[in-house]
Amino acid sequence: MGRLDHAARRLAQRGWNNLTAKEIQRYHWMLLEGVFPGQTKRTARRFVADITSLLGDPNLALLLSAAIAMMTLVHQRRLPLKQLAKTTETALMSGGVIILITAGGGAFGAMLRISGIKEYVESSAHLQGSDVGMAVLLMAFGVAAVMKVAQGSSTVSMITTSSMVAAMSLSPEALGFHAVYVALAIGCGSLVGSWMNDSGFWIFARMSGFTEAETLKLWTTLLIVIAVAGLLVTMTLAWLLPLG
Repeated sequence: MGRLDHAARRLAQRGWNNLTAKEIQRYHWMLLEGVFPGQTKRTARRFVADITSLLGDPNLALLLSAAIAMMTLVHQRRLPLKQLAKTTETALMSGGVIILITAGGGAFGAMLRISGIKEYVESSAHLQGSDVGMAVLLMAFGVAAVMKVAQGSSTVSMITTSSMVAAMSLSPEALGFHAVYVALAIGCGSLVGSWMNDSGFWIFARMSGFTEAETLKLWTTLLIVIAVAGLLVTMTLAWLLPLG
């Protein structure tokens, strides 16, 4: 018995009701090919499809992009291999941290989904419909804020929180509104807690001539006000215009 490829698993995770007729037909073919891999007829169209699917693989595309970027850097800057290795090592170290944090956030989100936290919140707080969605907005805002304070990068905060919330598999029907409001809440939360570990904090401090204490009073407080105001507007719009 064969194994389903990544594309088939991705379609299955989206849910049967969220697939178009063409996607359902494609999923059926993937099931047959996964269960009976040796019975697939090798035609010219199948050969072309295999090649195009390989070229369209995101991992291969990223690998080729990285290789082209390195060759362009060497050609334009005339870098020796030793300097190229050092530059690549620095890039991999910073990128690897983001990958690990994002993967950890996704794993934690999947753990929350399996643990049944959604049902627990509903039963303990007696939440129904859009109330569940409002609780998710507050949770997404809070997690993004904590991640921002902990490591300083708004980008990492948003990516990590997004992967965590996405792993909980909350549909618009369960939220009571469109998932774009969750993304807005995450973006608002990533503004909270801009302090010494945030590069934007130092840019504002150096360009304005403020001390660290003055920057905390002005810049950090301003971003907190913007974040809270954005969350309130997001929750209001999610209630008035659910878009679901």
